[in-house]
Amino acid sequence: MKFGVTQLPDGVNFAPEKEKITAGDNTELNFQISNSVPSGIYSFVYYAVTDNNDTLWKKLDLEMTSTDFSSLQALTPVNGEMDAELPTFTWNKSVNATSYIIEVSKDPTFTTIEFSEETSDTFYRHFKTFDKKSVYFWRLKAVGCRGGDWTELKSFGTLVADCKNYNATGLPINISASGLPTIQSKINVPPGKNISDVNVSKLKINHNNFKDLTGTLISPVGSKVILWEGICEKILNIEVLIDDQAPAPFSCSNTASGQYRPKEKLEGFNGQDATGVWTLEIKDGKSGNGGKLEGFEIEICASVQVENPYQVNDVLLETTPTEVATISKNYLSVEDKNNTASQLSFIVTKLPVYGNLLLNNLPLTIGSQFTQEDIDNGKISYAFTANGISLPADDGFNYMVKDTEGGWLGINRFNIRINTSTATQEETDAAGLQLFPNPANQRLHFSLSTNLSGFNKYKLCTLTGTKMVDGTLFETNGSIDLSQFEAGMYIFTLSNGQRQISQKVVIQH
Repeated sequence: MKFGVTQLPDGVNFAPEKEKITAGDNTELNFQISNSVPSGIYSFVYYAVTDNNDTLWKKLDLEMTSTDFSSLQALTPVNGEMDAELPTFTWNKSVNATSYIIEVSKDPTFTTIEFSEETSDTFYRHFKTFDKKSVYFWRLKAVGCRGGDWTELKSFGTLVADCKNYNATGLPINISASGLPTIQSKINVPPGKNISDVNVSKLKINHNNFKDLTGTLISPVGSKVILWEGICEKILNIEVLIDDQAPAPFSCSNTASGQYRPKEKLEGFNGQDATGVWTLEIKDGKSGNGGKLEGFEIEICASVQVENPYQVNDVLLETTPTEVATISKNYLSVEDKNNTASQLSFIVTKLPVYGNLLLNNLPLTIGSQFTQEDIDNGKISYAFTANGISLPADDGFNYMVKDTEGGWLGINRFNIRINTSTATQEETDAAGLQLFPNPANQRLHFSLSTNLSGFNKYKLCTLTGTKMVDGTLFETNGSIDLSQFEAGMYIFTLSNGQRQISQKVVIQH
């Protein structure tokens, strides 16, 4: 007996376990289903034909759930967002998803995860603020009848600030059940900080009726902020952190923990000198219930002005399958006003698909780091390894940049093209640029052939990479004034944003 199916939708193929069976045999109906097939119920006809051409027909329904989650995109915080103390994570709805998993880590390998949460919503807000002066990575995965792939990493950073915790001494302090007591716990902060942010980093207290209490934080100059007042008519034994950016108002849970917003904003202290005695004052407005203040700490932050790294070059690298191509600073470079090349670290967040990214000829992995100095010294290269794929092929890697002061540059992509005609293209490009005279004295003249009409960005650098002049060419013929430059050898580079041509120039006065 032979059998088959008809009326299958596009993207569904019938793959029978056996092509032919005899009496008493069992078989399975197997289907190969493309992700391009939308979710739904599809009717098809199953038939079996005997050797005598007797035919049995049966109509069946096949319910399919697509696992195509390609439409999922992470939206906010956007890549490179700064000062994101407690961002709301958002993403677009994927029609085939029933839920989403969001993960956040300080590590692009996600070996250590800050949190991992599953939700059916298209947004998520975490229950605590993130560490200051930190860079985080986040990613998403859609979940349906099976899980999808992780989205590409996005990065965000928190406030760069100089923060320190100060602890109260002389604790615990009893809150008497008799009378209307007022207790005070004090912290002496040494000189040196102009306030940009204040948080109560620890409040540990228990009381038989918390609603009787009003808690006030008083600065050395006498400014007051009410932290809580007349809430939670119940016994509470809590240890919490109080922060303007916290996700929720003060909780009345019996054993509340986590972060909560104060009644009045602590930002009222911003701009003051932190030096002197800070006081937590707790007033009990009703007799008959007692308790104890067991812990009190404050965090005081001073703002720090940082210079973030900025992109200088990110130019398409063209190479051949047999070449180990050096990624020089003419292709990839960043700068920072306050940091040297050795202090600017590139962190790999996504690897090439068709080859290896190399440092000193050794393959790098996700999370690996190299410096701008490594690039300047010719230590970074790319080697194609995927023999058998059709060319040209596009490849590349993703990276972010950090300096030593808390400055950073969000995730970018460095693009690489593998093309068997690259060498010929480079030779053709190079032949189209004429520089004269060379050696030059007062002026350097240039002439571009018609095939270089899109090459309009130029720069002149020393052999050590110092840029002396750059600009835009508006004509295919012209000249550059060299009268102010010292005698010596220089590199003239011309680029169209994807390819570049470099020639040595000698200046003689």
